[in-house]
Parts: sequence; structure tokens; C-alpha cells
Amino acid sequence: MSHAPFSSHAPFSIDGQRLESIFEAICCAESPTEQQSILDQQCGNDVELRQLLLRMLSARNVNGDLLDSAVFLADDSPLAQLTTSAIYTPDTPPRDTAALHSGDAPAEGHQGTFDEQRQIGRYVLTKRIARGGMGTVWEARLDADPSPRVAVKLLNRSVLTSAVSRLFDVERHILARLQHPRIASLHDCGLTEDQRPYFVMDYVDGVPLMEFCRQHPLSLRERLQLFADICVVVSYAHQNGCIHRDLKPGNILVRVVDDRPTPFIIDFGVASTSEALGQTGTNERLIVGTLEYMAPEQSQAQTEVTTRADVFSLGCILCELLTGSRPLDEHNLRSISYADALEKVRTIPRPLPSELVRRGTAGETPVASTRELSTEPDWITGRCLQLEPDARYQTVTELLADINRYLSGRPIMAGPQSAAYQISRFVRRHQLLTAVSTIGIVGILAGAIVSAIGFRRADSALKEAVEAQRSLTDQIAVSNSLRSAAEESAMQAVSAHESAEAINGFLQYDLLLQADPFNAGPDYEPSVVRWQSGSNPTIRELLERAAASLRQDMIDQRFPNQPLVQADLLRTVGRCYQGIGDAGLAVEFLERAVTLHESLWGSDHLETLISEADLSRSLMSAGRYPEAIAKLERLLPRLEQSSATPRRKAAARVLYGWTLQNAGRIPEAIEVYEAIRGRMDEVFGSNDPVALGMLNNLATALQQTGHKDQSLALITDVSERRRNILGENHPDALQSAANKAAMLMEAGRVAEA
Repeated sequence: MSHAPFSSHAPFSIDGQRLESIFEAICCAESPTEQQSILDQQCGNDVELRQLLLRMLSARNVNGDLLDSAVFLADDSPLAQLTTSAIYTPDTPPRDTAALHSGDAPAEGHQGTFDEQRQIGRYVLTKRIARGGMGTVWEARLDADPSPRVAVKLLNRSVLTSAVSRLFDVERHILARLQHPRIASLHDCGLTEDQRPYFVMDYVDGVPLMEFCRQHPLSLRERLQLFADICVVVSYAHQNGCIHRDLKPGNILVRVVDDRPTPFIIDFGVASTSEALGQTGTNERLIVGTLEYMAPEQSQAQTEVTTRADVFSLGCILCELLTGSRPLDEHNLRSISYADALEKVRTIPRPLPSELVRRGTAGETPVASTRELSTEPDWITGRCLQLEPDARYQTVTELLADINRYLSGRPIMAGPQSAAYQISRFVRRHQLLTAVSTIGIVGILAGAIVSAIGFRRADSALKEAVEAQRSLTDQIAVSNSLRSAAEESAMQAVSAHESAEAINGFLQYDLLLQADPFNAGPDYEPSVVRWQSGSNPTIRELLERAAASLRQDMIDQRFPNQPLVQADLLRTVGRCYQGIGDAGLAVEFLERAVTLHESLWGSDHLETLISEADLSRSLMSAGRYPEAIAKLERLLPRLEQSSATPRRKAAARVLYGWTLQNAGRIPEAIEVYEAIRGRMDEVFGSNDPVALGMLNNLATALQQTGHKDQSLALITDVSERRRNILGENHPDALQSAANKAAMLMEAGRVAEA
């Protein structure tokens, strides 16, 4: 049922006070039946009055003052049909969310019983943040404790229907599932004395996205970096089975953390899980989302909504970040009937950012020129805004990868795959390399040196170095085409020698010799030694002292104009921290190493790929599984095309499987392991430590998926081989033995265990 806008009707000769009185009575009704009854009693046969009231209700819903759409889902009356869509909220600072920015004034009007009692369970209510038809959100503190603040979301008494309760319950389950620092965490839940559900979550103090951008003028690059951070959070939600369905700037709060704009995703009130979407009736007749950011498939209640709907919404947000205008702003969706607005959402192709700027319809001064927007920014936004879901990025991870490619000067997947485009981005990315001539052997040398203190197997590293040398052919052909072969070889030797000397000096002086003050050299200062004479410093203490010399200011002074040396040293320290189990610090150093290697060699050079693999492993060890998986999925295809040894390529795939397994994606991990297992002897050899580690992980994965006999047979074989090769007291041998014992116990074979 559609209705024309107010402006198309002549004014009524009706008393304004009476109209307002009827309208308020309908809004305050306790049930859908009562609302319909008031409408019928007051309007009678007055069709024009009835239509006016219906349009007033529709407009109030559209403007976000009523969030009670689900009240009408089970009612087939005209009032119900009109307000079925009201479950969506427009792009205003969110009024029904726990995570509002400071400064939002409490809503006026009736506040209910809790405004008098000011307490729900253990929580003392201090200020009402927002109130809508579905629920009320309060700022609260636990038992009057002055800190920390929390947010309490309480379902309104008038909307205690099964549909609304389902949505409320889904939101609670989603918040409990999503454990991410940029998503408000669930702390508690329960029922009030009058059996109304509530839950308690983090209070997020931030500013809506576009308001933040107006307060802090950001460059094109800074806005894209902020958008990439948003994508990371959304990707995490998707990987944990949650589809937001109402992504918009008002549901993204930003605050400055450590001098960097940091986004927080809020308001999962209309979100759903992949399981819920598959349940019959869960989303019957629901149209959720905000018109300006809604994907076409969301405009039809019976159409399946997937994570690609969130990709579309992110495209709308990106367009607004780049131009200050939303793709459909020129169509004035709020001035037409809801049915007509849904039709436009469903059918009108979205303009690209450069088109909005060129036509002069951008909402504010654009952050970039039409020329700057007409290439990668247009291509990325356009891929997101395709009307057909299959034509968009299939995941937010793919979108994030293209954003990062653009920021690093690499060709994007959404761009033309022409040779001219690929070459232009390669040349732009390698401008500095025309003055640098080095080869990709330094990392192998670094690995060999590190092995001297127990972090690498020396024999394996040396074999890899020899094989890598033989396979180097044309890694830097474009950047060094003007140099003769003799000059290139000479420069390569000098660079390799400089890097090897620097790493050797770092290990000998900064790391090992610092254990003895008498070996500290002429510049030794007793005040900087943290351990007392006669004590034995740990490897961690030695490493922390040595790593302090690699702070950005100090490394620039110590190795000026030697970015390759800096990169290899950073990677060496990152590997050391990984070796002693401090994945967090390993990530810090390896991220810097990747950045330097990429600026020197480009993203597809073997040195860069090796550093990315090291970083991926540390991200996994730190529990940052989505980031590690995304990085490995970008890395593996490039590694396959590189000059890396077959063993290194296979080891990276083993790491990918291991990361998937740790992230709970067990069937995918098994698929990766089995693919490698088929050619394991050819690539690794039957007793290679990496191969045996993979088989150990495969056995546990098979156990997790119910293949108990198969997993027990495999772990028995692995345990025996590890014990024979490594010795029964080696940590890897003990790990496999423990896994075998656990499987035997589960099988009821206690004596054998």
C-alpha cells in the first residue's frame, strides 16, 4: 500500500489540537489492536482524516521517532501494511542503540516506571540515552559504582510480541558471540519484575562517522584507511555468522585512540545470524535497513539477504566518505511514498563518486578531484554498488583487500586487467627502485644467522638459501633494466654483505654480548644494564634490550639510508619474538618489516612474501585469526607465482590450514591439509618437521569432525615417527603423544591411554 507525500494533498479543515490528540493516542497505544481501534473510532468514514493520520505515522517512523515496526508484523490491517517497513531507521544519530556518542540528549516524553525507580537488577540508571518504540537505552553503573559506565537496553512493554522478542533475542545472542574490541560486548541480561527482557553492554563514547569527518578534515588516504578499519570489523562479524543489515554512518562511531581515528560498529538491533536467516518464518515480511544505504535485495521482504547486502551498504558509506553525498540523495527518497522509495532502491543504478562530483551534487567539498576519483575509488565503489549481489565483492574481505591494494599502489581486482594499467601501477610503486639494486637473498642469510642461536635449523636454512639462489631469475627486471649484469651483481653483493654484517653485528653486540657487561664495548654505560652482576639474563631480557635499539628514531640514526638493512633486522627480531612466544611484539616488528620490504621490492617480491608469511604466523599466534586468514589468502596466490621453493609454498599452505583450524573453520582446514598430503613426500619428504606437524593437526581436525577411527590411526603414526626422529622428550613428540592419549580416552580405551 502506498501513499502520496503530504505536499500533494490540500490542507484539512480540522482542529489541530484534535488531530494531535488522536495522533498521540495512537502512538501511546499498548497493542496493535488498540491502535487500529483508535484509528477506526476517531476517523469513522472520514477517509481524508484516516489517510492523513496514516501518513503522519509513516513519516514519524521514517524519521526515526518510532522504532516499533514489529508491532504490526502480525496484523493485516492498512495500518499494519503501512508500517511493516518501519523497522528500519534513517541516518540520524542512532536512537535505539547502546552505543551513542556523548552529548545526545535524552528523549522527551513519557519515560515509564523505570524513570522513577532508576534501577534494573544490579544496575543503577543514570541517564536515558535514547527511547524508541521498540526499546529504551539507559546509561547505567553497577551498584552505583562511579565507573565504568555501561548501557542497558530494555524492551518496551507495548511491543512484547513474538517478532520483536525474536529480534531482541537475536541481538543479544549476536553481541554475546562477537568478541571484538570495536563492537560493544555483552555483559549481562535478564528480565525485569514485569517480565521485560533487557541486556547490558559496553558504553561506547564516540562521534558518528560523517560528523567525525566534518570535525576532523581527513584526506582521501586517511578516509580510505578509516574505511578499511571499518571493513575489518564488519568482516569479523561476517566470519562469525552475523549480518548487520543496517550499516550506515550513524551506526559507526569514531573516536581517536592512540592518535588514530578508530571506528566502532554499533546497533545490531536488526542484525541476523546465518542460522536465523535459515529458519522458516524468522524474517517473514520483514524489510529492514535504511533506505539510503539499503541493498536492492533488502527492499523485498521475501528475498534472501546475505553478507553481500552489507557490502552494498559499505559502498554507500564509501561514496559518502568520498563525496559527502549518498548515491540516491538526488531522488529525495524521504519525500515520496515508501513503496515508491523501495522501487527506486531496487531498480536505480547508483552513480559513481566522480559522477556526483562532476554533476555538482556532492554534499560537501569533495576530498578529491573528479580525476582522482575516476579510477580506483570509482571502481571499488562501483563494484560494491552493483544491483545484483553476484556482481559485487563476494565478501568484505575482498573489498578490504582492494582498498589495501590501492593504498599501497598495487593494481586492484575491481580495476581493468589491462597490461597498461598493471604496468602503470608497477612503475608508480617502484619509483625509488631505479636507484636501488639488491637481490632477495638477504632474508635467507638472516634466517641462517638466527639459526645460530637456536631459532632456525641451520642445515634446513642453508639448503633453502642454495635453492633460492638458483631459482632467482628476473625478480627486479623492470626496475633494473638500465643496469648492466656486472653492475647489478656487484651491487647485489654489496647489499647482501651490508645486510649480513648488520644482522651479525646486531646478534653479536646488541643481543648476545650484552649478557656480559665486560663485553659491551667502549660505549658501554652501566646504567642501561637492567640485570645485576652475577645474574643470568633471560633470552627475553636480552631481546628486549636489543630491540630497543630498533625504535624508529634509533634505527634511522644507526642505519641511515639503509632501508634493506632496517627491514631485515626488523624481520629478524620479529622472528625471535615469535620463537619465544611473544606474538604481540612479533607482529609489531614484522609489520614494520613488511612495510619496508614492500616499499623496496614491491608486493610480489619473494622478500616481501617471506615477511608477509612470518607476519601471518604471528597474527595467528596472537589469536587475530580473521586478519591472518585474510593476509594468507592474499599471499598464497602471489607466492605460487614467485620463485619460492616448493617447500616454502607448501609450508605457507600448511600455515593457512592451521589458521583456519584455530579459527574454527575445521572442514576448510581439512581440505587444505588433504590437498598437501597428496604430494607431501614429493615436497617435504616423509619425516620433515613441517609435514609431521601438519599430519598432527589433520588428526585433531578429523577428531573434531567425528572421524575418530581415522584420526586415531593417523595420530598413532605421527606420534611414533616424531618419537623416533626427535626423541620422546621433544615438545613435538610430547604433543602428539598427548593428542593420542586424549583420543584413546574419548574412545574408552583408558588402559592404552
